[in-house]
Amino acid sequence: MTTEQLLETNVNLADYYSPHAGQRPIHQSVAQNKWLEMARRFGKSRSAFGEFLKAYQDAMVIPVDNSMVPPFHAWIAVPSFPQSNQVWNELMSLIPPAFVYRTNQDDRTI
Repeated sequence: MTTEQLLETNVNLADYYSPHAGQRPIHQSVAQNKWLEMARRFGKSRSAFGEFLKAYQDAMVIPVDNSMVPPFHAWIAVPSFPQSNQVWNELMSLIPPAFVYRTNQDDRTI
């Protein structure tokens, strides 16, 4: 899907992620780096996913040189490849289909 096609889809991010009251201040912050010290089960990963979706959508309107393929790059670091299964499964279930051009499960790329 081209950048133009993606912009035309007008994906409503609220359909894929809706922060709870504790996560809203994280998303309202304009800080470039955000360090979260929260308890287990707070939703740190989900709030990071919300930040990722917003950054992806914002990046698609920024013109880039044709040499940058794809026009958006992001990484999720995990301690080991076997531990990436949970993250991969969550991403595949949460990312809007309009944001996905192709996937490769063997090397965990979208």
